[in-house]
Amino acid sequence: MNLVPITKAAPYAAADAEVTLQLVPLLAEKMKTHNCQKVFEDIEMPLLPVLVQMGKYRHQSGTVLSREI
Repeated sequence: MNLVPITKAAPYAAADAEVTLQLVPLLAEKMKTHNCQKVFEDIEMPLLPVLVQMGKYRHQSGTVLSREI
């Protein structure tokens, strides 16, 4: 995506964000139906900063990390 001009990337990024926002109430209801909000709130969301750091590390490491795995 960093190789695409911003004028072409912006509409795609906006549409992606819009779809994500539209999914929030649907997925929230589904979590409520399946009684799994607690797992989301107490396990998955607290792990978000860890996943972000892992993504940054992977991006910085590039193919070196891929070769190690």
